[in-house]
Amino acid sequence: SKFTSDVTGRMGIVPTVIPATDDHLRTLIENDEGETISFQEYFVFRQHADTVRAVTFDGEADPAPGVLESIRRADVVMIAPSNPPLSIWPILTVRGVREALSRHPRVVAVSPLFRGRALKGPADRVMASLGLPPGNAGVLAAYDGLLDELIVDTGDAADAAEIESSDVRLRILPTSLTDPDAARIFSEAALG
Repeated sequence: SKFTSDVTGRMGIVPTVIPATDDHLRTLIENDEGETISFQEYFVFRQHADTVRAVTFDGEADPAPGVLESIRRADVVMIAPSNPPLSIWPILTVRGVREALSRHPRVVAVSPLFRGRALKGPADRVMASLGLPPGNAGVLAAYDGLLDELIVDTGDAADAAEIESSDVRLRILPTSLTDPDAARIFSEAALG
């Protein structure tokens, strides 16, 4: 937390940026061979070529100062369009975070998928190998019980129609943000 605060202060970043935890929490990947390897070995050294059969976490982590309070105070909690099992699940294992999100009145996730596939990285492959449904149904399943809204890209409108019966409000917006104007338009629509 101290390091993050120092860096954001030096860079002139005004919004508060808080890491999920200051504690030691490692993401471990079990592959097809039954090996358990570190996330770094899987993602960097092996270039995420292994089939992921399980994702586990080593360590018990308490939230960093201010995390739970920030969730409680927020009008909207946005979950970034990142790999649910590899990037977001570790945050959800931090003590109290999942519970705080499940009680929040408006949690919105942005799907990391474009026409059912990750723009970059292995999100779609990892979700499939972990047994989650294909496409945005898999994103919903990855966040089971947490979301009030899921934003999917316009290219996934047909896929979204297949999961329309969910309790989660589905919104279709262009999510490939190639310039500041597109980002502004998306942000206004997503938060509006």
